[in-house]
Amino acid sequence: ASPTRSVSDTVAASREVCGTTPGPDGALRVIILEGSTSCTDAKALAEAYGPKIATGAPQTVDGWDCEPSSQAGFLSTCTKDGATVGFAP
Repeated sequence: ASPTRSVSDTVAASREVCGTTPGPDGALRVIILEGSTSCTDAKALAEAYGPKIATGAPQTVDGWDCEPSSQAGFLSTCTKDGATVGFAP
């Protein structure tokens, strides 16, 4: 049997995945969902925001507005200047 693919797996297949970052329950994939930002910027955001994800509270991190995600399959998303970066298990 093949593993079940989550919504985030489907989204990740069509977006740029920029590695992983430690999350509250294991590694989270860092995925550019919208706009133009680089993996370098997404990874820097992940490094700064990763330890704060577990709080579940909206936060501003290096100019990005981050909060728990309303998008299925994503733990959290951050937005800045029309770009969105998502964090998914």
